[in-house]
Amino acid sequence: MRHLGLEDFTTPIDDFEKRQYAILGALQDRREEFSHTRLFPTLSELFELSFSLKELVENRNDLSSKMPRRLKDVDWESKELVFEQLHADSPDIERMFELSAWALPAIAELLEEGQALYEFVNDNIELDSVGIMPIYTGEGYFFVPEHRSHLLHILRYELSMLHGEGRDFQAMKTREVHNVQETTLHVDPQQLKSSLVSEHQELPNPATFMVETDLDFPYQETMLPVVKRKLLHRLAA
Repeated sequence: MRHLGLEDFTTPIDDFEKRQYAILGALQDRREEFSHTRLFPTLSELFELSFSLKELVENRNDLSSKMPRRLKDVDWESKELVFEQLHADSPDIERMFELSAWALPAIAELLEEGQALYEFVNDNIELDSVGIMPIYTGEGYFFVPEHRSHLLHILRYELSMLHGEGRDFQAMKTREVHNVQETTLHVDPQQLKSSLVSEHQELPNPATFMVETDLDFPYQETMLPVVKRKLLHRLAA
């Protein structure tokens, strides 16, 4: 998949149309990802790019004071370097803003497709608790089916707090413990939980969740990321 990042807009543009075609091609690659129900990391990348470009365009008036400087000369008498300020109205900067404004509607349209797919997956996933839910839910397990491979993934999670931009964020670290082969026989989540308690006795009554869904979408790119976000939202509620 062709790269697409903020540098595609902020680096000097020799051929404006060529850069446009390159960006359109990269967006088409990401549309293909969504058409194959592969959500991540494409959706996150598009959100980040859209946010950065909007911020760039909206803060254009403040850009002059933040523009980088370029070495112009050397004052040998005073032994100082002489710099010149790059201006926000230079041709390169003008093209950067023009390219950003041109691309934002196409990125927004693609983001809508990705968000619609995300909502569809999220709405078709049920997160059921297994057994008695303990008071402490900062650590535990969750089970995610991967129907196309006939696997049930057993994962352990751990919550933590991160600090950034003046506020705290709750984050979740996960790792796969193991997986079991799904068969025509019903997998008993309570039995799986009991087995985990026997293997990992540091959690005598872990918070445990079972994902129920009929969706057969890619596990790594779609199912697992959406489940993790849904679980984090439930635990933070």
